[in-house]
Amino acid sequence: MSIAIFDNDVLVNIFDDLYIVKRDNFEKAMEYFKLKFSKVWIPETVKNEFFYIKKRETKLEKIFRNYSDLLSYCPITISKNEILPMLLNSSVQEGEADGILQTQKAPYYRRYSNVDKFVFVSNDKRALEAAEKMGVETLPFTELRDELREGGIII
Repeated sequence: MSIAIFDNDVLVNIFDDLYIVKRDNFEKAMEYFKLKFSKVWIPETVKNEFFYIKKRETKLEKIFRNYSDLLSYCPITISKNEILPMLLNSSVQEGEADGILQTQKAPYYRRYSNVDKFVFVSNDKRALEAAEKMGVETLPFTELRDELREGGIII
């Protein structure tokens, strides 16, 4: 199985917009994610960006409680000193840089040696390009959305 690391745009599309508008499709999407990924990680910086709108915090914590077998915050610590060079050398934002670095570093931790792959999921073209240049496996959110649509889940 694989672990997906979600960017803020993905969180907004799924955990905010879809959760509010079509709760049944949200639940179907979460079931699909359980089949596709062993875990979905949310980087700390992405969480902070998502929480910029205060009402989202309560909602995300509730979703995390209901899907604790799938969702978790990234267990790997990325320092500001690691993120800063990415911000200066590419046009990615802080949350995207955090997610890319999480995805890149995770395979080197012994406790994740049984994971087949780590995938960075984003809707930002520049972030996906930066990740690919760093050798990180990516999944554009548009492709994930299309996979869901093929399964009858419209988001």
